[in-house]
Amino acid sequence: MPNQKSLKKVFILAAVFLLVFLVLAARLTWLDLVRSQSLTVMAQAQRSKKIDYYQYSRGDFFDCLGRRLTGIESTCLTLFPGMINDEEKLALELAEALNMPQTAVLARIQSNLKQSSLPFILKTNLSQKEADLLREKQIPGVFLLPLAARYGPNLPAVHLLGFASIESPGVYRGRSGLEKHYDELLAGRVSPQAIALVDDRGRQIPGLGFSLLPPAEDKEDLSANVYLTLNLDYQEILEQCLAPYSGAAVLLDPENGDILALASSPKIDPYLLEVPREGDAYINKAFALYPPASTFKVVLAMADLEMGNQAPADFFCEGFLTLPGDRLLNCWDKKGHGREDLKWALANSCNPYFANLSLLLGGPAIRRYFNICGLDQQVVGGYPLPQRVYLDFNDQVSGDIVNVAVGENGVQLSPLMVAQLYAIIANGGKRVFPRLLLRLEDSNGQVEYPIREPQRVIKEETAAYLSEALRLAVTGGTGHNLQDMTIKSSGKTGTSQHKGVWFAGYSPAEAPRFVLVVYVENGGSGGREAAEVFRNTIERIALLD
Repeated sequence: MPNQKSLKKVFILAAVFLLVFLVLAARLTWLDLVRSQSLTVMAQAQRSKKIDYYQYSRGDFFDCLGRRLTGIESTCLTLFPGMINDEEKLALELAEALNMPQTAVLARIQSNLKQSSLPFILKTNLSQKEADLLREKQIPGVFLLPLAARYGPNLPAVHLLGFASIESPGVYRGRSGLEKHYDELLAGRVSPQAIALVDDRGRQIPGLGFSLLPPAEDKEDLSANVYLTLNLDYQEILEQCLAPYSGAAVLLDPENGDILALASSPKIDPYLLEVPREGDAYINKAFALYPPASTFKVVLAMADLEMGNQAPADFFCEGFLTLPGDRLLNCWDKKGHGREDLKWALANSCNPYFANLSLLLGGPAIRRYFNICGLDQQVVGGYPLPQRVYLDFNDQVSGDIVNVAVGENGVQLSPLMVAQLYAIIANGGKRVFPRLLLRLEDSNGQVEYPIREPQRVIKEETAAYLSEALRLAVTGGTGHNLQDMTIKSSGKTGTSQHKGVWFAGYSPAEAPRFVLVVYVENGGSGGREAAEVFRNTIERIALLD
């Protein structure tokens, strides 16, 4: 029989165990009833990672059919700073998978880490090969998520849209282009969050995908979306056709002035991950100024027809013209074009003919019709541009007049302005006002941007005569490389002394739907490189119908 002392020890030990059990039970009951929700949240936080679904908290750009130009969902390489232990090692692993220099990847990582401790997207629009390589590596802190990247896979209209960058955590500012111009309207977006599951080592669990957590109801979305006149299909075709060259091209609706596509080449990286080789790559060449070369000759022909037709009907081009002061002006065709009238001189792009015509018209007449065509300013509805001097010559000095007449020294135009000029001929004599903004749309509704009504500036007969001449330029003149196009087109070549070449024209020839102007830097002639871009673009667009 156990003695009284032993029984006392047993009772004490049982009491201790009972007390411990009661404490544990009370603790578990408290955790279950009081803190279960918060603990669940903590557990989920340890096993999941969150990032804003929209890469930049900004409104988006859309084309004229409502298709996205920004905010396009793609596979994005996302990094979580708190899970990065060795920046250089991580940069090396990522560089191998992305086929990028390690220094560029490391600079991108370090730049983001300095700005914020929030998760960030290192690279958007990953290819299938890149994604597969990264999934094989299973790097902690590296996630592949389908997020809305700011800039799409093909980077449409990148010069026009410009780029934005982070100013402070969650705040982005437009730095160039339309991103900068509409910065205040675009800012203020509230983004849902993407949630991805991770294992105990912080690696993304493959196959479980992700879910979206809607934004808090008490947060108001203040951003607006911007709808442009661009047509995404046309834009991508134009960029692809222009890509082999450095230059610019503009596709314009000749009836209302809507800019349907606008490209500048070479492209730039809006994320600034890759430094372009060309020093002028950041310039939007569609708005930049260049000597228009022989594309400008239509202004002189227009002036002559409107003023009573002083142009000789039987001018003889012998390959050169003797100007006042015994200065010689050579024709591009050293053999000369022989006898020609205004129509054939325009088709042949005859320098002696137009130099002679410019002296008959006089400098003030050229200036007057330059202004009548609206070339004294570069206007884009919805996107103000800095104004420059586009015509600068002494209209009383014969040498200056002749230089302007052949589109060289004294006159500079952008590809957009040349497109505006040729729209006058294509639509039967009316000046259009180029427009880029279609409408703005926010939570309160939408605001349409008005079209400025075209204004008649020359007679229909003048436009018809010039149309015949431009068609003749393609069938038998300097644009003859396009005479076999499947879509009959009209246009004018230009080859500048400053090494830029042009083709300005419209299509179809009889009932123009498109004005297309192409400018190529350091080309051989407007009838070759620029005309080839024109052909390829128009014929590919025609296949869409």
